[in-house]
Amino acid sequence: MRRIWLGLGLAAVAGALVGCGDEDPVSVGSDLLGEGFRTFEVVLDTETFLQGDTTYDRLGSLNDVAFYLAAADFAGEMNAHTLFRLNEPTTATYEDEDGNTQTDSIASFGGARLTLVIDTLSEPVGPIAVEVLALTESWDRGTATWELRYDTAGVAEPWTQPGGTTTGAVLGTATWESGDTLVIPIDSADAAVWQDSLGAYRGGLVRLATPDTRLRFESVSFEFDVVAAEAPEAEATAGGVRAAVPVATPDTIPLSPEELRVGGVPAWRSLLHFRSLAELSVPCDDGTGGCTVALSDVTVNLASLILTPLPVGGRRIEQPVRLVGRAVLEGPSVPLTRSPLSNPLGRMTDSLTAAAFTTTGEPVVARVPITDYIRRNIDPPEDGPPLLWLALTAEAE
Repeated sequence: MRRIWLGLGLAAVAGALVGCGDEDPVSVGSDLLGEGFRTFEVVLDTETFLQGDTTYDRLGSLNDVAFYLAAADFAGEMNAHTLFRLNEPTTATYEDEDGNTQTDSIASFGGARLTLVIDTLSEPVGPIAVEVLALTESWDRGTATWELRYDTAGVAEPWTQPGGTTTGAVLGTATWESGDTLVIPIDSADAAVWQDSLGAYRGGLVRLATPDTRLRFESVSFEFDVVAAEAPEAEATAGGVRAAVPVATPDTIPLSPEELRVGGVPAWRSLLHFRSLAELSVPCDDGTGGCTVALSDVTVNLASLILTPLPVGGRRIEQPVRLVGRAVLEGPSVPLTRSPLSNPLGRMTDSLTAAAFTTTGEPVVARVPITDYIRRNIDPPEDGPPLLWLALTAEAE
């Protein structure tokens, strides 16, 4: 987001202003603040109230998210696969005539199916061809990325093939057009690669074959169709997904000097370095053009950061997001980026939807109320130092 302005709604004693009128607060057309008060609004540009800003990421990773992702050159910049690991299929599960679940040994294997529950709230556009392939290298659930299959104990092992090494053979495919469920059938000959412990542990990946597309899904499940040794007529299944994780490239988009970033995965955070505003003089509209007043001599009724959302390209916004302002609680020996944050000192009333971060539609302005923060900057409690650092964070709905 960029640019940044600060909007202030102020109330001042008439004696501090030139040409302020006095009205009875209970008379028709009077100022509600009472005799001798006047309200006005000013908008400050960035250089007036900020010393600088900094933006950083690496708060969390894709391995921590509760959803899965696949993308094929989406917006010309993003590719993603979802890796999955399977339970070794050692027992058959079925329902008996009384509806009770039974387990049995496996007499033989049939085909299999991988099922995706699509997040339709992310508004994908079909048709999208989805493919399933088997992985030929093992990987770590907690640290796998597009480039690395392991990054543990100081040892980083790259994929032979970035995004997950496969033979290139597509074992199953299906086309998503609409709806929240996609079932991808896999025939018995191809599914056999996952019948032993090594194949199940390596697992497979889900990718898209349709360029400039993206799918987010809430769950990944897998079942073998099998024949139970003691109940060959029953509809029996085996296996299941043991773990799954999305990997994507580029890992992060280079930050422009003109940007602030908030939220996302890995989560971005922007810190704004405010000036001490107590002695800042601002114009007050008295009709003459010569009125000014120091912020220490007025009451701040409302203060809002005014931000302009920028397009995000392939890193699209999945859900409405609400921006939150928190004071950075600086300490003498704590790096700024690790400093604790206060409870929210301001939160957007209306969320920003995905449409706010595209190149189409009407331009959107985001207002983040930070009245309490500005008051503590101007008039610190108990003669303490003014609050000079504000963190912008994001809350997803």
